[in-house]
Amino acid sequence: MDFLHEDFLPLSVLPRFMVKLHKDIKGEQHWRTGVVLQDKDGGAQAAVKADYEKRRISLWVNGPRRKEYLHFLWYSLREINASFEKLRVRERVPMPDDPERTADYETLLKHAQRGNDLYIPDGSDKEYSVKELLGLVQPKDKGELRSVMQNIDKQQEDKESAAEVFNRVVEPKITILGITFNINELFAVILGRERKKRK
Repeated sequence: MDFLHEDFLPLSVLPRFMVKLHKDIKGEQHWRTGVVLQDKDGGAQAAVKADYEKRRISLWVNGPRRKEYLHFLWYSLREINASFEKLRVRERVPMPDDPERTADYETLLKHAQRGNDLYIPDGSDKEYSVKELLGLVQPKDKGELRSVMQNIDKQQEDKESAAEVFNRVVEPKITILGITFNINELFAVILGRERKKRK
């Protein structure tokens, strides 16, 4: 997953991210522009790298319970980005066979909502399935979504009931994807909690 900062990438984003996740840093594998992380509970590993010239933070996750850890890291980056006023960030999903080509996450969601399952990235002639691209970053079912929520909730003290969050995040729409998950709403709920705690 790539996070493209439209105007500028503040130099403090990655250091703040590393401080927030210091318990997950694998050994001494951290440097000025990157870090290797390991989810000690689930076993997934992640590499996070900042490219200040391109104003991009790239996040790669693999291993068991990959999506759960991806969402925890995604949420953590969103939380840090949200702390900057007027910071515009576009989230991009890399193509599975060409990580240099990416699709805008919001655009993929719009395609899915309209029932369009074909996506052709800029500069490519190849068609990709919207369902498959979203499946790389979204929970595949309710069980995986619950697991994502629990993983993020480990870091939270003030908890909204899981049922309330679940009802806001699951969108029972008839689309090519079946039931869809509003990850943006999940992150909005959790960021809202954080803001309440700070007041």
